[in-house]
Amino acid sequence: TRSDLTSEDLRRMRLGLGTALLLDHGYFGFDRGDGWHGYGEQWWFPEYDANLGLSSRNYEKAGDGTYRRRYNNGLVIVNPGQSNRIIDLDGKYRDATTNETVNRITVPSKDARILTQA
Repeated sequence: TRSDLTSEDLRRMRLGLGTALLLDHGYFGFDRGDGWHGYGEQWWFPEYDANLGLSSRNYEKAGDGTYRRRYNNGLVIVNPGQSNRIIDLDGKYRDATTNETVNRITVPSKDARILTQA
């Protein structure tokens, strides 16, 4: 991960990746424009290493306005709304962003979380 990315850059990256993971056959990459890449430079984020496995169903819109998709080994939650959402999970998960094990998570406004089973 680049140390010069802002928290806003990382939020945008998670929102884009999470949204791509809601759908089938998506591709995702993040950068800040062609001036940020040197020869052979690749950007990598901890969320890319999350072993979600195969999707087990299509995404669903929850009553709190978030979008969620279950995978064999995890869960993706996208919050496109204007307010943070606190979500009680159905078990223990590892947050790919923080590497913390959680059973409740706050997904900030216009952000996403990628969770693997703990």
